[in-house]
Amino acid sequence: MTHTDQMQVNYTPQELETRVKQGLQKRKKCALCTQTFYVNELPGAITHKSILELRRKWGVELPRGNRMPPPSQLYKREEICVFCMQFFDTSGTMQSQQQLLASTRGGISPSLSMR
Repeated sequence: MTHTDQMQVNYTPQELETRVKQGLQKRKKCALCTQTFYVNELPGAITHKSILELRRKWGVELPRGNRMPPPSQLYKREEICVFCMQFFDTSGTMQSQQQLLASTRGGISPSLSMR
């Protein structure tokens, strides 16, 4: 297994705790706030596209200008800390998803809204 392959493996919480204790994988940055945490302190996961959209909404410039990364990179899994999880809807209800969509993309069609 190469170094890149090792970074893509999904571990259970118990395996992560063991890896931290063994010193195999100590710290990783939160994909949104870029603060460094122990890997077992990054419970959230979100797509790279969601992070880029939230940063754009906040007025943070993308490193590549206005271009988005290739589609294969947009849906890459990114790990986030507990604090940053509050900025993303995790309830899964249709109405809250529509509200989130409206707040990040300038609105949705009235025909798509809940009645």
